[in-house]
Amino acid sequence: MSEKLLFLSPEWVREAVRVVQGARTKDEEFNRLTSGYSLNLAYVITDIPPKLRELYSSEKITLFIQLDKGVVKNFKILTEPPAEKIDFTISSSYSVIKEIFLEKLSETAAFLNRQLKVEPLSMVYRRPRFASKSMIVANMILRFCRQIPTDYMLNTDLNETCPPQKD
Repeated sequence: MSEKLLFLSPEWVREAVRVVQGARTKDEEFNRLTSGYSLNLAYVITDIPPKLRELYSSEKITLFIQLDKGVVKNFKILTEPPAEKIDFTISSSYSVIKEIFLEKLSETAAFLNRQLKVEPLSMVYRRPRFASKSMIVANMILRFCRQIPTDYMLNTDLNETCPPQKD
């Protein structure tokens, strides 16, 4: 794939599903970590650029990821909270998630600076092994998705096109 996909567009999400599913066969560590592992994650993204607002008819979107024993059951963009029970909800602005994908900001720094919020935070303390594994798996999914040739946008009508990130 050489065509750049608009970050968080339906086409980008379809490619992300393909990439993550393919990682189960290509990445032994990912396969080992996710076999028998299930997670429902909602990522609420606010302050989305005009092009995405127009595409989704909303000011914010929710990226919903559902893993069932390592298999991606759902990976979609919603404009309302998902009906499914959620293990964790992460929220940030579009500019923060873009900076994370571009590796200009680490997830840890964003969390410590309260640019990235995790709810319920108490779950992190009540189930530390599950929370730790969730962070590892989420970072691996992020790494796989960075391989997608992506067109990132600023919060204006200007486009910022960036090459795919290398491992």
